[in-house]
Amino acid sequence: DRSASMGCCYSTRLDEYAIDNFKLPESINSNEKKRRDQLLDVLHHPQLAILFREYMRTNLCLESFNFYFDTEQYRMIKDQEQRLTRAQELFEKYFNPNSDSEINLEREIYNSILEDVKNPTEKTFDIAQQLVLVSIESTCLHSFFTWPLFSDFVSNPTIRRVFLNGVPRTKSFTQLEQFLQN
Repeated sequence: DRSASMGCCYSTRLDEYAIDNFKLPESINSNEKKRRDQLLDVLHHPQLAILFREYMRTNLCLESFNFYFDTEQYRMIKDQEQRLTRAQELFEKYFNPNSDSEINLEREIYNSILEDVKNPTEKTFDIAQQLVLVSIESTCLHSFFTWPLFSDFVSNPTIRRVFLNGVPRTKSFTQLEQFLQN
């Protein structure tokens, strides 16, 4: 069942979000808006995005992080043939029940995207992307801000300097943590 919870980042309900015209609820309060702004700030900050990706990986939510960025890149495709190919790849990667990267959304959303993938537009994955963002911001963002490595990033000049200079791609986060402890 696609509506079952999986990992830390899934709690979407179709009745709260219309398939055909997704909008944030009219009653959105400033805290919810602030969380969305914070999440987008993290996702679009080069060093924080790396740190958040690691957080999502350690909490078994990496597919949500990857889906967001894959759909952002997909949206930029202008050639219809390339868009069709990429839409099918994304559908297979994120909506196939046998995929290791399956995101968990309501059946109605799945069916809608399945139809859209046959003749995709730049908005084919918008609803799914927004639902994933809502789920991440409501279930993962606060715990990321209390994650020890994030706290270290904020408070430790050495860690901050490493991130601001770029994390060496050859180092894993475990190696980075070990390096910083020495």
